[in-house]
Amino acid sequence: MDRFDAMQAFVRVVETGSFTKAAGTLHMSKTTVTHELGVYASPAYLQRAGTPDHPRDLEDPQHRIVGYRWARTGQLFPMVLQRDGERVQVQSRYLLTVDDGNAYLAAGLAGMGALWLPEYMAQPSVRSGELVSLFKDWQLESMPMYVAFPPNRHISIKLRVFIDWVVELMGDGYNSRSHD
Repeated sequence: MDRFDAMQAFVRVVETGSFTKAAGTLHMSKTTVTHELGVYASPAYLQRAGTPDHPRDLEDPQHRIVGYRWARTGQLFPMVLQRDGERVQVQSRYLLTVDDGNAYLAAGLAGMGALWLPEYMAQPSVRSGELVSLFKDWQLESMPMYVAFPPNRHISIKLRVFIDWVVELMGDGYNSRSHD
């Protein structure tokens, strides 16, 4: 992909508001990496507010949520969990809402509230004991990430290495599939 193609792809993403739509209008191939999400909180937060047994417990007065707001749309990331046909959309008190993944994780690590994170972001902190996984038997809607590129008969080695690096970077919990 040369600079013109890259700029055209960027403009189409902005115009359509979606990598998927942009890839479709540019006749691009895309690789999708699906991030599995979980609910996490720091031990300090759980000691202060108590460990919730059910997602609805996060709506109790002592609990707080760190919210994530999509920078492009201004929409809050929905906090929806499902288990055995039960669907819960958590409506809680937001202590803080951010639009940056690093600030979001930092707020959770600082004990500001519960947060929804992709597993690849949470796992290092879970392993070190800085975050605790909540509601392990509940499922959250996964979060897709797209790598879009022009369809060619042969993908360049540089592009293949980059795609493989992104997929590997997302960790062991990803699901990857390519579409034409």
